[in-house]
Amino acid sequence: MPRLHNSDMLILLQFISGIKMRILSIPVFGRNPGCLSAGMKMLRQRPSHAAYMVPLFLLLQQRRRLHGAVVHATTAYSPRRLFVLGEVRAGDLLFVHMPLNTTQPFGSAIQATGNATIDWLKAHGRSVGAHDTAVHVAMVVDDAAAFVVEAVRSGVRTRAIADFWADFPEGSRFFHGVLSPHVPREKSAAAVAFALQKVGLPYAESFELPSPSHERYYCSSLVDYAYRSALQQRLVFTEVGFPLMFVPKSFWEDYYRKMNQSLPHASGSNPTLLLHSSRVRYSQLVEDGSIFAPAG
Repeated sequence: MPRLHNSDMLILLQFISGIKMRILSIPVFGRNPGCLSAGMKMLRQRPSHAAYMVPLFLLLQQRRRLHGAVVHATTAYSPRRLFVLGEVRAGDLLFVHMPLNTTQPFGSAIQATGNATIDWLKAHGRSVGAHDTAVHVAMVVDDAAAFVVEAVRSGVRTRAIADFWADFPEGSRFFHGVLSPHVPREKSAAAVAFALQKVGLPYAESFELPSPSHERYYCSSLVDYAYRSALQQRLVFTEVGFPLMFVPKSFWEDYYRKMNQSLPHASGSNPTLLLHSSRVRYSQLVEDGSIFAPAG
């Protein structure tokens, strides 16, 4: 795939946003009305950049379902309404907390790992206000929030926002995360570009670090390494390396035993770690279409 400069990626993302708005006949709130012509001009000058238009093709395939979702969003209150109003931008993060059955081993382990992560953050000087935990994190691809890019069990993929919402059961809570202090738009675009270049790679079942010979990602590592690359920083979301949390130990030992592996002693991340990072301000998206005051 041809190399894409950050400025070109930003133009391309705005171009995709403009196309999406034209398809859905929605005004482009506060956006540059020249984004369509700028995008076409760039593609004429650099036709090889068309390789990055996969999300646009997916958008065209999904336009009917997206149209239904956006009509619902503008006529009824739901978290989706925020995306139509343009309050979410490319590079922002979407966190998900699903209802967990903590009487079952899996649900109990996921919740315990989130709680242990918060305890670790507090022990390292991070003041954690709300005790929110997350089981998944995705990155918004474009200013119109038509798509996210995420790492799931099937691998790294782009996902139409209507389908992203539908992936999670009733009762799930969604959080909108913004990097703080402010990250320049070209840096956010670079993070998105990094993540899009990883589409098709396998999921990191062992939560291992990506390497040139064995490159794979889990949800939070995709976001983490995207911003490490964009900001050219060794660590972005913590000041020191975060040791992967395996609580309770017996559950995770069994998890790795099924893959003929032993419990690793490695650094990494998880969605709760990013949610409560000092680099992230987050707010909960609620069913009446409003946002709680920032909780993190």
